[in-house]
Amino acid sequence: MFPWKSNSWPFEQGKEQNNKETDQYLKSVLSSAMSQPLPDFIKNNDFFKQALQMSHTKTSEGETALMYDIFQTHDSCIIQVKVPDRSTLAHLKVSHSPFSCFIESNGEKKFQQEISLPSSVRKKGAKATYQKGLLEISLSKSSQHSLSEIPIHDLEA
Repeated sequence: MFPWKSNSWPFEQGKEQNNKETDQYLKSVLSSAMSQPLPDFIKNNDFFKQALQMSHTKTSEGETALMYDIFQTHDSCIIQVKVPDRSTLAHLKVSHSPFSCFIESNGEKKFQQEISLPSSVRKKGAKATYQKGLLEISLSKSSQHSLSEIPIHDLEA
């Protein structure tokens, strides 16, 4: 019925799945189905290039202070910031609100940058790690969404 083997799904039926394992499996399936790995496809596609450029916050001088990418998984928002000079880390301060991440530098080049997040995040559970020129900020998504009812006023009555 399907063009792939019936044993290609690596997970046991009826067993609760780990979200990270599922994300990794889906990324590998998508990457193998496309001619290029998924991140390269996104970087070489005009639509994604334009969306990526729009997502980068501009400083008051009109220059991008930081180059970054934002990704989402089922339970987190991940921001990868290019920081090629490791000595810059000592001057960086990272903080966040439910819908934004703030990165500021008090070093040689002073700046403050706000990055809008694609979903709300929790106050706790955030972590930042640096490796191979990338600062990766991982923020846990908030599962609680408070709703407020908005009364409708009929102005024609």
